Amino acid sequence: MQYNVSFDGQVTELTRVGAVASRQQDPSGAGVTVLSDTLRANVDRAVSETLKTSLSYTRSSSRYQGVAGGQQSRLQTLSALVSKSLSPQLTLRTAVDYKRSTLAFDGLRAHSLGFAVTLRYEWQRIEAHH
Repeated sequence: MQYNVSFDGQVTELTRVGAVASRQQDPSGAGVTVLSDTLRANVDRAVSETLKTSLSYTRSSSRYQGVAGGQQSRLQTLSALVSKSLSPQLTLRTAVDYKRSTLAFDGLRAHSLGFAVTLRYEWQRIEAHH
């Protein structure tokens, strides 16, 4: 059985929430079927007209059917983003991502922490009229 259920709604004038739950079944290159479940939730909030924040959490698991022991992997991601408009053309963004994965069959675990700062400049459009 496969499904994809999502919700996205404005909670207050400044806050938006969303959630997705899905299950997907696909063949893999190893000749087995992969059953993937994903749960995602996010909250976006406009603190002011120029400052926006976002927080999201994703949890997914994949089971490899047909493999001895029913091998399963899990991935969890927590992401935070802050965006500040410095001018109509200039935006500063900072993002933090934490990821943790587990391979249940043999107990292997790994995690990572990423941090990014982006300064984005949008050029004004130049229009030519004939």
